[in-house]
Amino acid sequence: MENLKYTLFDLFSYAIPGGLLISSLFIIPAHSPAGPTPDDVKEALGDAGLLVTFLFILAAYCTGFILCIFGNYLLNLKEWLWPVPKPKNSSAGNSQKYIVVREKSKENFRYVEQWNVLKNFSSSLALALICIDVQCLVSIKSFTIFHFIGGIALSMVVLFKASTYHRWAIIDLDNAYTNYTKSEENETGG
Repeated sequence: MENLKYTLFDLFSYAIPGGLLISSLFIIPAHSPAGPTPDDVKEALGDAGLLVTFLFILAAYCTGFILCIFGNYLLNLKEWLWPVPKPKNSSAGNSQKYIVVREKSKENFRYVEQWNVLKNFSSSLALALICIDVQCLVSIKSFTIFHFIGGIALSMVVLFKASTYHRWAIIDLDNAYTNYTKSEENETGG
């Protein structure tokens, strides 16, 4: 069951945004007058076998991993420009909280990690959407500035949602750590 959890994490956080970006590299140029036609793309991918499918998933995973790294930088930039208050019930750092919650409160840890999966997926998706938006602006002549602004706005909505998931993960981590340490103090009589 644990392996399935990590497989789903990888799928959501890496493979879907990476696959979306890689697919756009083939689909968008097909709609450009200078690029290949949709029939050329279909012909090139026509008899995609198991090896090509495996290579696509591998490339999507790797691309998504890179997107996740830069997506987190984008999220950090957003939170630097528009900070979101994060409650802090304890003076411990996040690393210490993660250690305690992971070891002593496994159910809460799984809950926090679910928020982190959604945060990583959303930040990666926001960056992929920005890349696709720029690619459309460059490749498609009928793509106007209004389309570009709409794409950036959609990316920002997804990025702000990633920030919300990040905030919820930190709140839940802080609350789980605080509740555990209080229960430990009550049991020890201190």
